[in-house]
Amino acid sequence: MENGNEVPISDETQDIAATGLANSKCPCSETDEALCMQYDKGQNLATLNTSWSMGRLDAGDCEVRMTDAYIWPDGKVKIYAEYHDHGSVFGDHFKINYSFQTSDKKEIFSIESKFTLTAGEDYSLNHEDNLPVIKEYYDRITTLSRHLSCTPDY
Repeated sequence: MENGNEVPISDETQDIAATGLANSKCPCSETDEALCMQYDKGQNLATLNTSWSMGRLDAGDCEVRMTDAYIWPDGKVKIYAEYHDHGSVFGDHFKINYSFQTSDKKEIFSIESKFTLTAGEDYSLNHEDNLPVIKEYYDRITTLSRHLSCTPDY
């Protein structure tokens, strides 16, 4: 611990690329990734939160450029993510699932988003909500995992 801030701890990236499915440009690609919490302890409830900052995640022509996620003890959740379609002719159907879990991988809640991008298109997700389940399990949520599925739009 440095200056009252915990140092981020990350799990090994669980990536289907090891099996040759991710980035294969096959009709349907999927990729998973998980990251343990990164958080700052603030001086009051308004600044205390648990956060995750995750980088690039690819499946076929679908790319998640980055994801920032935050939860607060009062139940607030915020997810900001940027997406890009690397297709050159056809677009793709994106399906992304964000799963908030305990240290033993028990899912507390998840948020799923589905959308279609045309070839070369960018999209940003800015999701904010206030969920009682976050308030109830805030102290036990330690991991955010992402699952990206990509299917061509043709």
